Amino acid sequence: MKQSFLSFASRYVMAILLGLGLLLLHTEVEGGALTVFIPQTISPWELGKIAFWPLLLVAVVLPSPQSLAPCVVTTVGLVLLGWLCQGIGLESAVILVLWMALLALSLYCLQPKESSPWWVVAVLVLGVGFVMLTFFPALWGPFLDPTDVAAMATLAF
Repeated sequence: MKQSFLSFASRYVMAILLGLGLLLLHTEVEGGALTVFIPQTISPWELGKIAFWPLLLVAVVLPSPQSLAPCVVTTVGLVLLGWLCQGIGLESAVILVLWMALLALSLYCLQPKESSPWWVVAVLVLGVGFVMLTFFPALWGPFLDPTDVAAMATLAF
């Protein structure tokens, strides 16, 4: 089943605008319950919030059989590619470009004929992970803020 360009474009634009909105709120919200939705640092895990929450909202507002698959694939892909970019010293802006590309690819390519319960489980795991790791952050890998001096001290050379 091919989706129409209008369906793809509306999902893509909505997810991009919501993600950029969350990114713009980065400096405005520095505590409380809203930190679950808004990236607090430029770590790959925190930047995954600009992929996960907007796509989850798009899946609720514009439901379709493949709604949850792009949410999981884009978020996990962004965190892993962001961690790789961080490891080789690329700028944070590269992660944003990767986010837009991954978002377009996953919204266009992931078109299962019916929804799988595994996507629901994966979304729940990611959602719980974002909630838990916002308030109890891990101190390794993709959870570290690359601009934090303490994060650099944990790297072994």
